[in-house]
Amino acid sequence: MLIESIIKREGGTHVTLGENAYHFQPREDGRHVADVQDDEDADTLLAITEGYRAVDEDAQAASDTVKAEPAPKKPARKTAAKTEVA
Repeated sequence: MLIESIIKREGGTHVTLGENAYHFQPREDGRHVADVQDDEDADTLLAITEGYRAVDEDAQAASDTVKAEPAPKKPARKTAAKTEVA
């Protein structure tokens, strides 16, 4: 299960639970994530709601594959010609 550390530390966060060590590493998208395979460890981390949250892997996969296109540039505004009356 992918779990995100909400608290961002330079170089990521290292956590040891029992005999398992996890490194919540920064990714390109700015999230600090670790793959936590032990269900009890995952439950322990997710119980700390101010520090960790589950990564929605389906939503993450969709955002990884669907990139937003840049907005089209607006055409330059034409300025009205000034007419001088003599």
